Amino acid sequence: MKKKILYIVCSIFILFICFIIFDNFNQKRILKNEVNTFSKKDISKDRFNTPIKTHGNYAVVEKTIKKFLDDYAVSFQNVSKVSEDKILSNMLLADNYKNDGPYFEKSYKYLNDKKLSFDNDMDILIEYCNERNIKKMIKNKNLSDYYVNLYDSLMLNDNMTKDFEDSRLLLEDYKNNMDKLFDNTKAVLDYLFTQKGNWEIQDDKILFKENSMIDQYNLLISKVNKKTNN
Repeated sequence: MKKKILYIVCSIFILFICFIIFDNFNQKRILKNEVNTFSKKDISKDRFNTPIKTHGNYAVVEKTIKKFLDDYAVSFQNVSKVSEDKILSNMLLADNYKNDGPYFEKSYKYLNDKKLSFDNDMDILIEYCNERNIKKMIKNKNLSDYYVNLYDSLMLNDNMTKDFEDSRLLLEDYKNNMDKLFDNTKAVLDYLFTQKGNWEIQDDKILFKENSMIDQYNLLISKVNKKTNN
């Protein structure tokens, strides 16, 4: 009887161990599949806050990965909208020249504030995906080395590292182009300010007293349009 009970207990224990091994294997597989699906997403328009499919500590890893990527995607998409800013795009139109010229106090303030805010957001976003910051996200989750290493292997594999690097380069290029747009727009306003009294608005068109002024104005405008169309 004792042997039979011992056999049953041992069988249950073995089955329990097998269940744990299988469950760990299955959870890891699900987690990897979730991360692999991210390669098909476009960070410029998609979200990563999909339902959590694992459980236990695997779910902690999954939540951390998805929150990191979703926060990054939302920030990426927000800064990308700056180029569509209506106030900025209308700043060099006749209506703004009439309403805010020739001193352009509101326009200057908006440009300075917008550029400062944009550059700050961009610097944070560019720094967001460095290896140190990626690893930091899992450090405060009180997980064992196994789960920390699993997180690192998923977030810092070759494919993810390349995606982060491509995004960083894209962001740096975008920041550079937007800063030129801000600066070139300000240069137009600076010129109109220095030439106040030498231009006026008629029939929604700007008119200068001398042709040389028109040429200089058009040159400055061309630099703005060049950046806008790139």
